[in-house]
Amino acid sequence: MSQVLERALKILERLGDGPATIGELARLLDVHYSTTHRLLQDLEGRRFVYRLHDGTYRIGSGLFYLAQKTLDGLDVRSVATPLMRALRDATGETVHLGQLENGHVVYIEQVASQHTVRMYASIGLSAPMHATAVAKAIVAFQPEALRRSLIGPDPLRRFTSTTITTVARVEEEFAQIQQNGYAVDREEHEDGIHCVAAPIRNADGSVRWSLSVSVPVMRMDRARLMECLPAVTETAAAISREMGAASAGHSNHTGLD
Repeated sequence: MSQVLERALKILERLGDGPATIGELARLLDVHYSTTHRLLQDLEGRRFVYRLHDGTYRIGSGLFYLAQKTLDGLDVRSVATPLMRALRDATGETVHLGQLENGHVVYIEQVASQHTVRMYASIGLSAPMHATAVAKAIVAFQPEALRRSLIGPDPLRRFTSTTITTVARVEEEFAQIQQNGYAVDREEHEDGIHCVAAPIRNADGSVRWSLSVSVPVMRMDRARLMECLPAVTETAAAISREMGAASAGHSNHTGLD
């Protein structure tokens, strides 16, 4: 049975690259044509493969249905939390998970730093779209019309001396985020706290979530904060893959922002 399963999986993996003939699949499996035909019949009966008019086979709708049911049942928090803990352990700092929800970016999970002085955001709290890395990493990747509606009109609320308060400047920031693949909060929401965040992609490639590391400036300067970036982007990419994203980009960061 394990041999049959292994062969069936090899067929599905091969068809994931495009249609193939029975002969091509038989050569791949190194088995007789009739053995391959029986396997394909079983898979076709469950709609995992589909026979085209030219006699080749491709992935069937049953596999798409199964994949979609699996993805629909995924809870990003259950997927992300173990990876967030690993990121917290690697950086020593607080890790947040944000989600775009009903026109707001809200904190939906947190793994806190063990340090006495740390950044803390209540679960369910909204993150300002223009002043937090966790929100900017999501909003920057939304379609233009939605992005503009999320930002709001000029002037934008000022939280600190470094808060960006014009829509035009925020759009410039978003263009940079799209290019780099990450966002930075340079004490824009809270004096003494800076953050770096990366987008998390859904199965359809859209950005619905983000992951951030938040650090007190007194403990870690900007250069050291940016040293956390590879771990942040790699963790966000790993969560994206678990959520069904076909691929996840990596940061183009080469120096200090």
